Amino acid sequence: MALHPAAAVQIEGNGDVNSILKGIRELGRIRTT
Repeated sequence: MALHPAAAVQIEGNGDVNSILKGIRELGRIRTT
């Protein structure tokens, strides 16, 4: 699964589950709009 670079950086930087889930939701929103 390829991540959006900014989301990947945010996930790596925070490393917490809520941040990862938020990043995935943001990716879904970007892809569907």
